[in-house]
Amino acid sequence: MLSVFKPRVTSAALIATDQNMGMSLAKMLSHDGISLDVPVAFDKFLNLGPRGISSYDILFIDMSSMSDARDVVGSLMDMRLEYRSLPVVLISSDFGSDDFGTSRRSVCDVSLRDPFYTPSIEIACRHAVLNNLKWQEFMSEELSAQAA
Repeated sequence: MLSVFKPRVTSAALIATDQNMGMSLAKMLSHDGISLDVPVAFDKFLNLGPRGISSYDILFIDMSSMSDARDVVGSLMDMRLEYRSLPVVLISSDFGSDDFGTSRRSVCDVSLRDPFYTPSIEIACRHAVLNNLKWQEFMSEELSAQAA
């Protein structure tokens, strides 16, 4: 269960055009006391600004519903640099399997293959938070090295 992270992860956002995914994910997250907001598009989420974006503890993005994933990836990389403390979970039916490691860390903290189930979401949240801490540490080291 996510109870270990409950003080940290209580609010999530989902970027998706598929309402069914939003309802399904909201139901799974609600078991752990996490509320889910569903901004329809990535640009709408970015327009929330620093205060709005920082109000979320984790961000889920359904890549399968994006019309041009390449455009989203570039914007996502920029967003991750600006909001380093926001864990990001990508979801796609195109992924071969779940990836709870850091192989995609410039874009996300965790990636999930769709369809997914409650245990995968719980594991994804836990690893996204941990991987995000590693991402922040990595970026701090990179910025320090560049400044030197």
